[in-house]
Formats: sequence, C-alpha cells, structure tokens
Amino acid sequence: MIEPRKPAHDVTPDHEDRGIFKGQIVQLTADLVPVYGQNGREDIMIKGFVSAGRPIDVVFAGRRRHQAVALLNRLKAVWAQKARNGAKPAADSVRFPVAIEGAWRPRFACDDQGWQTREMQFFAARWAVLDSDGNSVTFGAPVIR
Repeated sequence: MIEPRKPAHDVTPDHEDRGIFKGQIVQLTADLVPVYGQNGREDIMIKGFVSAGRPIDVVFAGRRRHQAVALLNRLKAVWAQKARNGAKPAADSVRFPVAIEGAWRPRFACDDQGWQTREMQFFAARWAVLDSDGNSVTFGAPVIR
C-alpha cells in the first residue's frame, strides 16, 4: 500500500497545521489528569475534564508533542506528590488545570457490539500553565493557516 503522507523532512509547519487543525480554533480550560498514552503516530494523548466533569482526550500532535513532555512530567510530579501524602490516589482525582487553544476533531471507534461510534478529541496548539510562582507559562505554537 502506498503511504499517502509526506516524509517527515518534507512537512512544513503550515502543512502540518492544515492537516491537524481542520476546524475552528477555540480556547478552553481543562483539568488534566495523569492518564496518558500515545497513538500510532506517537502523538501524546492526555485525559482531561472540562466543565461539569465531562471527560475529553487532549492530543498533542506533530512538532508540539515534544513540548508536551514537560506537561507530562508536571502531571507525574503532581501525582507523585499526592501519592507521598498517604494512600495511592485515584488518577482522576489528581487534576492539573491548563488553558488550551486548539481544535476539536472527530475520532471513530467501535463499541462492544461492533457499532462505530464518534468521539471528539481536542488537538492542542498552545497551552498555558501556572508555574510555582503563579506566573503563566505558555507552550506550543499558534496555528499557521
């Protein structure tokens, strides 16, 4: 089968962003939790919660995934700190607030009966967290269109 994607060395930032951020760019605040993984393209996916406790998957793709490693390390440190103070906490109870700018994208998966379901993922372009001094630190890059 022919690979439809360009080789990595031929992908420019604007080409990458046109492929990742196909929808409207929006801003939201999510509480990320230390539940994370990678997909087949090695994008980093972190579970989070938005208003009213609705769960979402936040995806850090392309050139932005390298900067997301710092966010993962921060989540691990927050979880380790809570775990030192007593019994091992549930991962969903350890929350780290992050302001994120990005776009919603659909993801299709099969349920237990084999039916295809549509879930939404949030692809992050830029994100901001508070450092230990209360200052906002921004990561990522604005979307190039």
